[in-house]
Amino acid sequence: MKVKDLISTRYISILPDMTVSELMRKYQETHKNLCHVIDREGLFLGYVKLIDIVKSSIPIYVEMDESLAGVVNESSMLEVWQKVRNLPVSKFITNKNEFLDKDDSLIKATIMLISHNQESVAVVSEKKLIGEVNLQSILELINKLF
Repeated sequence: MKVKDLISTRYISILPDMTVSELMRKYQETHKNLCHVIDREGLFLGYVKLIDIVKSSIPIYVEMDESLAGVVNESSMLEVWQKVRNLPVSKFITNKNEFLDKDDSLIKATIMLISHNQESVAVVSEKKLIGEVNLQSILELINKLF
């Protein structure tokens, strides 16, 4: 089975100049934790994961040692979020080179979902976003087997 058999066109794409605040409003509408970033011509630029925006308020030393969480002041977290809200989402783009081609295999798609701990992976053709393979489509396929 190929990626083209599993492509979903029900994905969220955003422009890199969208602010984090605008992205949060989009999240409230869609509840998608990952957005595909494209330019105005539809070229795939990467992903923005909401968890990365949340993580931006946590000092790296706390990420490395959760026992230090008690030393983080919540007001400083809120201050960081106030500053982050006006930043463009382009500051949070990750995994620029991690996408699938429509002719890639089901196993490659599954491995990418698992290894990157993402709910979806972009499908790109000629550098343009044409869809995604998501965990739901893999689970639906598995469900058909039972």
